Amino acid sequence: MKKLFILLILFSAFSCKVIEVSSVYDEKKDFSKYKTYALDQEVFELYVAEQYRDYFRAAIDDKMADEGLTKSSDPDMLVNVLLAGEKFSPVTEAANSFYYHGFTQGTLVLSFIDEESRKIIWQGTGTKSIVKDLPESKVEANINNAIKQILKDYPPKN
Repeated sequence: MKKLFILLILFSAFSCKVIEVSSVYDEKKDFSKYKTYALDQEVFELYVAEQYRDYFRAAIDDKMADEGLTKSSDPDMLVNVLLAGEKFSPVTEAANSFYYHGFTQGTLVLSFIDEESRKIIWQGTGTKSIVKDLPESKVEANINNAIKQILKDYPPKN
């Protein structure tokens, strides 16, 4: 249950604040050949409440449609989502005293997998420090923002 709570905090706190994003991709791939996609089954099994899974699915579908990709039962690629959270305590020095501050850092990873080869062709990651107790009313907008920021460089410009 504690892991579920951390994951709920994780993605709900992906607010409009800056998210550190990065991506890697297969430079040999011609991304223009990818016209269709499907959400990997794991997206439907994320260890979060159903309404949050719906938010992730809708945000991905919207962004993929913006890129001209069509959802299909016979896709060119699969889209997978991974959520991870980490508790860490950085040390800061002030007035010869050390203070330990507990932060939760969250990471959202989106992987695009070639359906034929089953290899990852593009992967985007967003990481940020998490703020607890974000109002429920902002969760959907924040998930949309995180997905858009992570996918801002998709498709890659070769």
